[in-house]
Amino acid sequence: MKKLSQSGFTIVETLLVLILLAILGFTGFYVYNAQHDASKSLDAASKTVNSASTAQSQKKADSTSSQSNVKYLDIKEWGVKFPYTSTDTLSYVLHTDAPTKFAAIVSANEATNFPGCSTWGAGSIDRGFATDGYYDTTIADEYRQNPGAFTKLGDYYYYYGHDQAACAQNPTAAAAEAQGSASDLVKAIVPKVQAD
Repeated sequence: MKKLSQSGFTIVETLLVLILLAILGFTGFYVYNAQHDASKSLDAASKTVNSASTAQSQKKADSTSSQSNVKYLDIKEWGVKFPYTSTDTLSYVLHTDAPTKFAAIVSANEATNFPGCSTWGAGSIDRGFATDGYYDTTIADEYRQNPGAFTKLGDYYYYYGHDQAACAQNPTAAAAEAQGSASDLVKAIVPKVQAD
């Protein structure tokens, strides 16, 4: 018989090559999947950090913005100022001839809506020494009975006087609202008095 010379791969060799390719394929798939998952985790972490950073930046911007919106009613003659945040602008007319020294507070919004309130109207900030009269008592006695109504800075006591009744006579709805807002604003700033 004649021997035939055949060349090619045996079944064992073919199986070994297939097994090797399968191992390489699974290894490649595993490495690719691990890299992909790590990339997703990094992206998520980056987004979280960016969100936190953006939130902090926004908070800082809001803080800076709110600080830059602070206005002051600055009573130079008294050496004090009252911080406030409002779209309204406050000014004052100082009255030193009265028994109690006071600053009549003028609200730009109120004066616009009711011209009769252009020199008075949002109320007054009064100041006095402890021994000064306060109706039928002294400021010191009234302060002991009602400390929330007074703010002491240095030797002086500061307190909200009252709004001007003349501004309240026959006001339009807009004027009444402006007067109420202005009075509330002045009441709110008195406890915030600061040395200038």
